[in-house]
Amino acid sequence: MNEAPIITGGRDHYGVRVMEVQKRHIALIIIGIIAVVSALLLYTYTLQRQTPDLLSLNPKIPMNIVLRSPAINYGREIPVRYTCDGIDVSPPLNWTILEENPNIKSLLIVMFDPDAPHGTFIHWLIYNIPVNIKGLPENIPPLKVITQGVQARNDFGKIGYAGPCPPPGTVHRYYIRIYALDAMLSITSDDPRIVLEKASKHVIIYGELMGTYKRK
Repeated sequence: MNEAPIITGGRDHYGVRVMEVQKRHIALIIIGIIAVVSALLLYTYTLQRQTPDLLSLNPKIPMNIVLRSPAINYGREIPVRYTCDGIDVSPPLNWTILEENPNIKSLLIVMFDPDAPHGTFIHWLIYNIPVNIKGLPENIPPLKVITQGVQARNDFGKIGYAGPCPPPGTVHRYYIRIYALDAMLSITSDDPRIVLEKASKHVIIYGELMGTYKRK
């Protein structure tokens, strides 16, 4: 009578195989996590490159628009007329696009104070300005829809322009930017930051004017 072969180490062999399978699963999970994190980092980097901060002092896009005002010289004091110490009307502006681009569908103008005590303060924002318009007259009315485009709220909570009004004794800079966009914006909100966030995805080129103001 033949004796059945004796099998030894069965449980040990099974345990080793289970451990190998678990290690493979863990390795696959780690690889998957690394892939997801890498994709997220790449997406964030790409998004940051494609959506510049339109209130940054260096928006990192081509400056191919010349923005001027007969009332404001770059880097010089803004006349009282256009501030809260005067009649507080918007200044006249005109601009020249240095390189015409058929992809430009609208223009946006924003005025902001980067030196405000509690962070950048938006004084004025107009968007959906038609490309054929080459300037704005003085004293744009405080209405949402105007001939030249659409106005958002300023950080005083009102539609339209609100001039420089810094705390007494400090000199503040006031940047007026014009951005050329590859789209007309469809926005229902009056929030200027929502407008800028959406506009940032469509910016092609920009121009800039800066004046200062100090209250006596």
